[in-house]
Amino acid sequence: MLIQLIIQHGYVPKGFGLGFIVSLVKDKSGNLNDSDNYRAITIGPVIAKVMDKVILKLCQDNLCTDDL
Repeated sequence: MLIQLIIQHGYVPKGFGLGFIVSLVKDKSGNLNDSDNYRAITIGPVIAKVMDKVILKLCQDNLCTDDL
């Protein structure tokens, strides 16, 4: 019901755009002081990810993608 209301009113709560950035080590045996040995990932709200999937499912007929 929340996702339906978001689509009907065209308003997405600010919390859906928030996320936590976490640094992950690429090579634990490498130089841990080298910034190139890290990659960042963002952990976002699960409800925002569900909403993305729902919108993609609703709009899939209008989206053109390549198999590759």
